[in-house]
Amino acid sequence: MDLREMMGMKHSYVFTAIAWALVLLCVHQTAAQSPGLTMNLVVSPDPVWPGGTYTVAPTYSLDTPAEVNHADAVFTISGYNAVTNLPAGCTAQTQYNYGEQTVVTCAFSGLQQGTHPLFDGPGITGKMDILTSNGLFVDGALNAEYAGGTVSGTASSYTGETSDVPGDSMAIQLVALTSQVFPGGTIIYDVLYNLQTSLLIDHSEAFFSLDPAINVTSVGVDCLGSGDSAYCGYGVGWMNGGTGVLSGVYGGVIEGVVDPLIQPGYQLMSSVSWIGYYDGGWGGLSATSSGSTRVGDPVAVPEFPGPEPVAIGLSGLAFFVFLAKRRQ
Repeated sequence: MDLREMMGMKHSYVFTAIAWALVLLCVHQTAAQSPGLTMNLVVSPDPVWPGGTYTVAPTYSLDTPAEVNHADAVFTISGYNAVTNLPAGCTAQTQYNYGEQTVVTCAFSGLQQGTHPLFDGPGITGKMDILTSNGLFVDGALNAEYAGGTVSGTASSYTGETSDVPGDSMAIQLVALTSQVFPGGTIIYDVLYNLQTSLLIDHSEAFFSLDPAINVTSVGVDCLGSGDSAYCGYGVGWMNGGTGVLSGVYGGVIEGVVDPLIQPGYQLMSSVSWIGYYDGGWGGLSATSSGSTRVGDPVAVPEFPGPEPVAIGLSGLAFFVFLAKRRQ
């Protein structure tokens, strides 16, 4: 191979390399300038809970060679989860597709280049169904039109569900309504409560574990009692938020008799535990309380007077009657 042939091959390699470089550069520039649209669904709170509120606040990222003159979005919210507020330009309708769905349709006059929230306000807001516990499924599709073409983006979101409702609580206090307790006497228990919730407790139960020196003699309408224990519930006991007494929920107080052989000064130690279930049975609240009551000294029984004082009294009365007659 002479020098000219070698030089020709070298030039051929150089031209090939340059051509490939130009091709790659054009592909890169074309890809960089390719229009695009992506969407992200931001759902809060995470997790959600039955009866709680939720918000769907989408964001988008737009890159088009010309200004967007029209855009529309469709959001499908699955389940019996009501939509309570819509952004401007949006409408909602209910459909059934293997269960109930809410379809929200929104129209936009244009979108901005870059990454932005889709709505100016808080977004789509709603309320979770009180009886279901399936989380929140949301599907979204966004289309944008510009001079020369269209771009589209889709997104899906699943937000899990919790049975612990933030801010909900139950506090109880076991109290002895009997001011003084004696051996062989009666003690009466009730329970004060403070329930913080906006949801319905549609079933609740209370378990009383009284001191072994107490024998239960009377309980509420929806209760059972035996020995030193009592149970209230029977599938009832619905409660709303607020304060009150459990005797009003279960139809009566817990009453018992103290062992007559207990010595004065003995501390009666009793406790109660409570559990309540939200409407639908997907979660609930619980609370416990205990307390002590001192047994006092036995009450002295007044003795009935003997026959002598009675006879003396009657004789005195007869004497005064006799004097009164003599004076007449």
